[in-house]
Amino acid sequence: MIKIDIDETIVNNFYNGVKEYIGQHLFILNPEKDYFTDEKIEEIIKCKIDDFQKIIDEINSLGLNQDLIKKAFVGDENDKFGYKKFTTKAKTKYRAYNLSEALNIDVCPYCNKNYTYTIVNKTHQFTRPDFDHFYDKGTYPILALSFYNLIPSCILCNSRLKSTAKFSINSHLHPYKDSFNNYAKFKLEILNSKFFYDETGFDLKLE
Repeated sequence: MIKIDIDETIVNNFYNGVKEYIGQHLFILNPEKDYFTDEKIEEIIKCKIDDFQKIIDEINSLGLNQDLIKKAFVGDENDKFGYKKFTTKAKTKYRAYNLSEALNIDVCPYCNKNYTYTIVNKTHQFTRPDFDHFYDKGTYPILALSFYNLIPSCILCNSRLKSTAKFSINSHLHPYKDSFNNYAKFKLEILNSKFFYDETGFDLKLE
């Protein structure tokens, strides 16, 4: 797994671009109305990895309406709010293409194998990486538009291998925080001249 290094400017641009997409106006009754202030929305969007659980625990302890949170942060059937609006194409508004272009991640940080190029021009948006929700948005809709919960990834890792698997910072490495190289390394030993075309010509070990 590859660690993604982040410039805080990207985080701030993301916040300014997506804060209007959250259906904050849906919270018309307490305790949701009192909780989801402008300051709290900013905290959630910019939430650091180690603070995810704090936000989750707050939501649970206050007994906030999860269905309403899902509509506001993930979106509705008309893509008017939340993550769904963020992932719709629009050249004049901040969208997922803007984030993927700013991150400029050309290979999936999970598998370090499949390309994740963002290809756009002045008139068309052709392709970009998927954005995996490290904490899945079905279980944790509150983190659906949290910057550090959105991992640019290939479609294979996001939709097929990981899908809705339950990840957490306690059980899995996080690409914005961790690097596989900090935990283990591969050691290659050449055994004979067949190494470039036959697996019997080399030995690969995980240290």
